[in-house]
Amino acid sequence: MALLTETVLKLKQRIKSISKKRKILYIILVFFVLSMFLSFYIPVSKNRLYKKLGFSFEIYDRNGYLLRKGLSTSGYHFSPVKYSEIPPFLIKMLIQTEDRYFYFHPGVNVLALFKAVIKNSFSSSNKRYGASTLNMQIARNINNFKRNVFSKLYEIWLAIRLENSFSKKQILEIYFNTIPFGKQIVGIKSASRIYFNKLPDQLSYKEGAFLISLIKYPNYTKRKKNAIFRRMNFILNIMKKREIFKNVLINQAVNEKLFIQKLKKPFVAPHFTDYVVKHIQQNYRDKLHKIQKIYTTLDYNIYKQALLKSKYVVDKLKSRRISNASVIIVDNKTAELLAMVGSVNYFINKKDGQVNGSTAVRSPGSTLKPFVYATGLEERLFTAGTVIPDIKTYLRSKSGDYVPMNDNRDYNGPITLRKALACSFNIPAARTIESVSVSRVLNILRKAGFINLTKSAEHYGASLALGGADVSLFQLARAYAAFSNNGVYRDIKIIKKIFGIDGREIKVRTRNDSRRIFSKQTSFIISSILSDNNARQDNFGLFSNLNFPFFCAVKTGTSKGFRNNWTIGYSKNYTMGVWVGNFDNSTMRGVGGVSGAGTIFRNIM
Repeated sequence: MALLTETVLKLKQRIKSISKKRKILYIILVFFVLSMFLSFYIPVSKNRLYKKLGFSFEIYDRNGYLLRKGLSTSGYHFSPVKYSEIPPFLIKMLIQTEDRYFYFHPGVNVLALFKAVIKNSFSSSNKRYGASTLNMQIARNINNFKRNVFSKLYEIWLAIRLENSFSKKQILEIYFNTIPFGKQIVGIKSASRIYFNKLPDQLSYKEGAFLISLIKYPNYTKRKKNAIFRRMNFILNIMKKREIFKNVLINQAVNEKLFIQKLKKPFVAPHFTDYVVKHIQQNYRDKLHKIQKIYTTLDYNIYKQALLKSKYVVDKLKSRRISNASVIIVDNKTAELLAMVGSVNYFINKKDGQVNGSTAVRSPGSTLKPFVYATGLEERLFTAGTVIPDIKTYLRSKSGDYVPMNDNRDYNGPITLRKALACSFNIPAARTIESVSVSRVLNILRKAGFINLTKSAEHYGASLALGGADVSLFQLARAYAAFSNNGVYRDIKIIKKIFGIDGREIKVRTRNDSRRIFSKQTSFIISSILSDNNARQDNFGLFSNLNFPFFCAVKTGTSKGFRNNWTIGYSKNYTMGVWVGNFDNSTMRGVGGVSGAGTIFRNIM
């Protein structure tokens, strides 16, 4: 006891003898060491590890066919992978070749670091020896610092923090999500899909070895090809020497032929996927960083047929100065968009292939006439049997008398509303819109989704019935779908499901934009007229492209100067709109709605 008391007294005397400056230095030193020690336990956020990458989206059709894989906001191909999706053999290859003592060190392999320092200090060659653990590689990948002493110290510090923040399984998952594989590809899931068109758990041993070899040589080029293949064979030999895998499996891998895909991004239905991306950007701004997979309403098989048949007809009509076509197909039951063909070739700039013809606005020709007559029927001013004079007519307007003419420059005398609409005569349509009032028809068209009709009724006048306004193919198909739905307008759906990076479903934001435009009775009458082949025979003949062996209500349209021609219609199950023309608005040569757009419409329907 006396000895202990004496020791305490001596310690007190020694402390008293230390100068104030030294005391402060000691306190600072103790505080620094303690802070450093505690800093190793500061949690690392997964969001921070992935923030640099952003999240690249994937767009699928309704059946799970990959249409497009886009770069993330940071310019990477990146798809997150879960630990359970990584095959065990791939993990073994990684650990055996990149960090053999991964399961035993605390984030940093001190012995390996010491050896690397000694070798680098006394080595006469330019070769530098590293001792980076998987943790340290993660730290380096997410920061991209210049390689020097300070960056190495930071890597060590962050590597230990990672070890204290996550389990070994979680660290492996983070590693496989953040490691670069060249060509703006980050993560094993994107790499396996882009190089081999497979998911990680579908990879063969040789394919896995190839991808692990890219960790050392991330730029797969002709110059590096030999080095990468040497590394791949080295990995397979290591697995054989250390008896990690059976010799049979290794021999199979060595003899296997490797088929590496050309590094091309999936980009199918380009106009549609562009439309989807724009929709997502506008309607999911608060979720953009979380969205990973977008399942759309498009049916790739229907889209493909629509594109091929459009190309075929456009090629046949090239001599008529036609260069392009667009198609919209909608499911009547669900109001889901099944196909959107924006142009016959997205990748031809000469003909403005990237212009989406289905959303571009232009003169609709006669395609608005059903809405004119439907307004008169709805107001009970007309019936299908009402007689309308098809004679020379003068209609007053602000700019003077407007004199509508039929396409054949002839008059048909007194005809029924049914025949006037079925044959698409201009004069009866102009007289009808005057009787009903342009403002009433304009209000109906706006309710039917023609949002571009923003000017006054006086501005459009009676010419509105004959194409004197600009609308899009998408709007026409959506509006005609209301007739097939007993007069009820619905907004077209393009998204079925959205999944976030965590695999959870994100609620699809749909506008409940359903509204009645016409009564069931009015819609029935319009459908009856547009499907009546006998009623339209005087203008189109009995055996035109509009004659179907099943119910199909169809309307054509050709704008002034043969610049646009249209065919819009619907069967029991589908509504379809077709436009044919030129994006530079040049004139076609003698092609009407029946012979141009009508041919495509018939071939698809």
